Amino acid sequence: SDNAIKALSSTPDSRSFYSNPWGLEEPEFVPGRLYIAGGWTGAGKSALVAQMYRHLSEQGHRVGLITNEMTENDFRNRILCHKGFKMKELEKPWDMSGPEKARLLQEIEVFRGWNSEIVFDTDADCKASVEYLEEGAYDLVILDHMHNIPAVRGGEESVINKEIGAFASMALNFDVPVIVIGQLRNPPPGFNNPRPTVRDFKGSGGISQNAAMALGIWRDGHKSDSELLVLKNRYGKTDYTE
Repeated sequence: SDNAIKALSSTPDSRSFYSNPWGLEEPEFVPGRLYIAGGWTGAGKSALVAQMYRHLSEQGHRVGLITNEMTENDFRNRILCHKGFKMKELEKPWDMSGPEKARLLQEIEVFRGWNSEIVFDTDADCKASVEYLEEGAYDLVILDHMHNIPAVRGGEESVINKEIGAFASMALNFDVPVIVIGQLRNPPPGFNNPRPTVRDFKGSGGISQNAAMALGIWRDGHKSDSELLVLKNRYGKTDYTE
């Protein structure tokens, strides 16, 4: 397609990009490229999705979140938790004080006012994502997450690699950044929460071939904040953590 040719012919320095919400030099999310992110259980994958969605939506971009993980209400509550509310409060908003309830209603209206869209589809794969993208005209797409796709759930490398390649083609054909949340392999024997590598991802071969960048999310068990690791970067440096 014309968009794919345009994306391939653009040099990294000449391409527009979407910034990350952490104030870091990397990663930059460039149209036409595929980004994979993943981490061990509890590392903060859902938090990363919420931060990306909020950051880009607040900048006026139209983000398409295609999720088989959370309903719109569940995801909205995660966003609200980032704004200072507690999940227990959100589950029983009628118990809030007057000022807190007013602030909650205000934040919900802000959430509804964003030009972004959340699509909850338990069977969403790349083919379905293409259809949503055609209808939604998104500036950036986030899929959360790939390994809940029925065809991928079995874990066969060839199937996973094929799906990763399809997402890379989608990014090129529509000239949008596509961020896919992936899954790591089963922890190794004697697992002691090591920082992940590209080899720890299911479908690591497809990631090496098709992804512009692979991001690892890692949390020290003694800390509340996660580190973001650039494990692969076709157009820049790696091993950048924060």
